[in-house]
Amino acid sequence: MKEEIKSEEFQEEVVNDNLQEEKQDEEEVRHSYPSETLQNVPEKYLPPRESVCHTCPNAMWLYVEKELRCWCKEMSAFTYTTKDRSIVLLCDGPSQAEEELESQEQ
Repeated sequence: MKEEIKSEEFQEEVVNDNLQEEKQDEEEVRHSYPSETLQNVPEKYLPPRESVCHTCPNAMWLYVEKELRCWCKEMSAFTYTTKDRSIVLLCDGPSQAEEELESQEQ
């Protein structure tokens, strides 16, 4: 009987440790987004990590009425919405924005 209690306590401890690790991992992922909007919206609205827009300086993220949207300042168009979960996988915008910033600094 005592061994069963110890075993149950151990299992509960392992589960709690795993939940804590998952929570820390989730926080690390959330804060890896450079956008303050992406850091603060509910997780179910976050775009897939494969999207180039989540790190692009031309992306302006908006959270409006339970919908996340990404407005591309370069293309003057929405490139992501939670209604249409299509994502941009490749785009020259991020590298062009970096080059523009570098040329402005010189």
